[in-house]
Amino acid sequence: MHSTKSAIQNPVFSSSVLVIITIVTSYALLSDKALEWFFNTDTLYLPSIYKDLFKDGWSLSGWHLNHAPAFFPDMPLYFLTTTLGLGNLIVGIVLFSVCQYLIIISCLYFIIKHYKISDRAVIVFNFLLTIALFHFTIHKYYSWYYISFLLLSNAYHLGAFVNALLAFVLLIQYLKKENSLYLIGLVLLIPVAVISDKLFAINFTAVVLFSGLVIHGIRKSLDLKKVVWGLLILAFTIVGWKLSEELSEWGVYHIISADNKVFYLDGIAESWSQFTSAFIELIYPINRYTFLILIALTSLILAIVNWIKYYSDKDFGTVFQFHTLLIVFVLGTLITPVLSGAFTGFDAFRYNIPAIIVLWLYPGYILRKLPIKNRVIRSISYGTTLVGVVILFINLKQFRKTMNFYPEIAQQVDSLANEAGVKYGVAEYWDAKRITLFSRTGLRVYTAYDVMTPWYHVMNQNWFYQQKEDHSKPVDFEFIVYTSPVFKTRCDELFGNNYDSIGDETKLLLTPNFRFNPDSYQAYRTD
Repeated sequence: MHSTKSAIQNPVFSSSVLVIITIVTSYALLSDKALEWFFNTDTLYLPSIYKDLFKDGWSLSGWHLNHAPAFFPDMPLYFLTTTLGLGNLIVGIVLFSVCQYLIIISCLYFIIKHYKISDRAVIVFNFLLTIALFHFTIHKYYSWYYISFLLLSNAYHLGAFVNALLAFVLLIQYLKKENSLYLIGLVLLIPVAVISDKLFAINFTAVVLFSGLVIHGIRKSLDLKKVVWGLLILAFTIVGWKLSEELSEWGVYHIISADNKVFYLDGIAESWSQFTSAFIELIYPINRYTFLILIALTSLILAIVNWIKYYSDKDFGTVFQFHTLLIVFVLGTLITPVLSGAFTGFDAFRYNIPAIIVLWLYPGYILRKLPIKNRVIRSISYGTTLVGVVILFINLKQFRKTMNFYPEIAQQVDSLANEAGVKYGVAEYWDAKRITLFSRTGLRVYTAYDVMTPWYHVMNQNWFYQQKEDHSKPVDFEFIVYTSPVFKTRCDELFGNNYDSIGDETKLLLTPNFRFNPDSYQAYRTD
């Protein structure tokens, strides 16, 4: 009883409750337009796999997964949260956002306690995160909406950061307690994390090894035991890297090829230009969220200044180690996409968001000596939480609408397909998955490149050749969702004028039945 009361009175706990309420309330404040953007095809990566495996009875063997397939922790966590949400894909996303935050904040709290950093680091971080998340109250898409979206997403590389934090915790525990179970956990996690997302090698392996070299180089000391675990980390990272390629070659699953070249040196200049332009877009024109990025940049500068101060004073204790890890992590996470030529536009911030998250920890370290009592922090946090609960209650109607989201494209195609009595069709990438996942009439609409070529990108290739109801029977496609003149041109080439068109804003081309040839990947008529 006493421990429960102490936990509730802890300002870290109260500020974390605020973030959880904010996450849930954020979904309640999503406008119709924001909903259409938020639940886009990329966001529906994990929901489509869940539906395919647990509702439709398929397997991963036919899937062409993301280049960062997110096997762990994203997949099991989303599958769990959706199951808890009784199979509702959107409830699963909301619960996933909450659980992902709880894992991140728990790991961050453990790490700062280990390095003897004030709890205020987490408290201030939570308040900054709350401000960022509430940017969903802005009902239009632009730069900060995307950053806020990345903080909640289930398919944009945040899993690599979560795995890095889990690995840091296991490593710290092993070094502190020398319990082999932590080492076993670490060496098992590393290859799985690399297979899930190779960014883990930057977020964890490179950071640990480089930071270790810096710290022990400055101390001019060589700890053989730490050299051994450093080599183990490197070795199992390489194992994971190799396994990710081998498993795909063995046919366990398929991985789609990445558009961006890795370590494309000729692209550095262009990547740097895109990187600087994107940061300027976050800061200017100045609005009430500009200061969130300025806080992050100021934190990086102050961390470097303090690191130099500790170095000059030859104070190489735990706080110096914390600063070294923070600076190496942030600079590595920010610069690597540029140096690899992978920062090709604003959406590439999905690679950088962990750096911003970590930098929001630092203001609490700077403000650790401010004479603010814990009860004041708790009062502010719970007061703000109450406001969040009131906002959520006021917007319950919109929240229910979010939980039962029915995209406009799915509504229109459902209505037209019901009128025509058809079920299987094809559409372009940004529409197909949204129609299939949100259809309320059981439509199956798959992505076809240039209409008549099946596109396996983040799809199950078996969908194109086997019926969902009976995998032994072929699929006869009956319609095309018309969104481009190219679609009609290709229809004319295959069917002449032997098809009908229905609908106004969204049109369906009701074609004679056709199938796809798995060898030539081309459509052919079945009559």
